[in-house]
Amino acid sequence: MSEPVELKFHIDAFSPDTIPLTTLVGFLRDLATILGEEHSVHLNRLEGGSTTVVARVDHEAVPAVIRRTQSVRMNEGPADALRAKRNLEKRLIEHNAMGAELIDHEGARILQFRGRTAPQEVYGPVRQPGELIGGVVMIGGVSQPVPVHLLDGERSHLCEAKMDIAKRLRPLLFENPIRAIGYGIYYRNDQGEWERTLFRISDFEPLDPAPFASIIEAMRTVKSEWLEGPDPLSSLRDE
Repeated sequence: MSEPVELKFHIDAFSPDTIPLTTLVGFLRDLATILGEEHSVHLNRLEGGSTTVVARVDHEAVPAVIRRTQSVRMNEGPADALRAKRNLEKRLIEHNAMGAELIDHEGARILQFRGRTAPQEVYGPVRQPGELIGGVVMIGGVSQPVPVHLLDGERSHLCEAKMDIAKRLRPLLFENPIRAIGYGIYYRNDQGEWERTLFRISDFEPLDPAPFASIIEAMRTVKSEWLEGPDPLSSLRDE
């Protein structure tokens, strides 16, 4: 049987010793609505320092929870989840908290909740066609679309793809890098900076894993008739 997965909800304004029970219950109620899957998400423990709620998600519910939190992150989620996110951020402001965040079991931030430092104006979402290059390091879940993670050096890209694309990607897991073709979902923050929250893959092509230096060396070995003439540049201009 596969192991459950832990998610951590971190609030900076309280410690477990100082947070009032009614305040904690309010945060937990909103968090539970955001995560969904009410019979498969459990309160595991509280961790010290600032208050960190550790939730345990049953293995079979992980794909659905990931999909739901991703949609909330893009402001495209179910109405009850989006309303819970707004309520949670109002609670943060009321308690003078700078913010909160939801962290997955690998330490990556899934969701960020704005508190008293919330920007006054955020523009988006905006869809922008583009490409990403990276290796496929995770294909998760049976929900549509399927979460896909690409790794480019030390930078991870959160993506998603339809089931047929995900099936085609599966043989490339931890193999050669790919060029993912699709579009990104962008928001502009109060600093005027555009942030991509997700990339949706509509197609891809595997890339040659050969180092760049070896590719250049191979190009140098390619023979061309105009290079062998007395004046290659003149020959090239005359064509």
